Amino acid sequence: MLRDQPVDAFVPAFVADLRAGRFDDELAYRKAVRKAVADYTRTTPPHVKAARKAGVVTRGLVHYVMTKAGPEPLGRTTAPFDYEHYVTQQLRPLADAVLRFVPGPDFDDLIGARKQLSLFPDRRDV
Repeated sequence: MLRDQPVDAFVPAFVADLRAGRFDDELAYRKAVRKAVADYTRTTPPHVKAARKAGVVTRGLVHYVMTKAGPEPLGRTTAPFDYEHYVTQQLRPLADAVLRFVPGPDFDDLIGARKQLSLFPDRRDV
């Protein structure tokens, strides 16, 4: 699963590769619009926003990516990819599910994203 690499080396390298754009071809979401786009009035899910930007008005399958400007149709982006969206919404949940069974640091520690100090300091800090 981790390509025969230690977790503490694999995870930061994978996140760095993602942020460097090496996986751009694999970041598209695919979601069905189940009713006419105009019928989405109460809420507007990301795939419907992308469908509207693509000019889709009926039901169908929408391929989109998350950018700094929000969801945009695949191949018609006007803003840079929002890599942090993919790190927090896709990688973190998957990594947390796997890393809980692997001794060592959690996902945030591995990628250097720890922002909040622990309520219970390490005994070495006392």
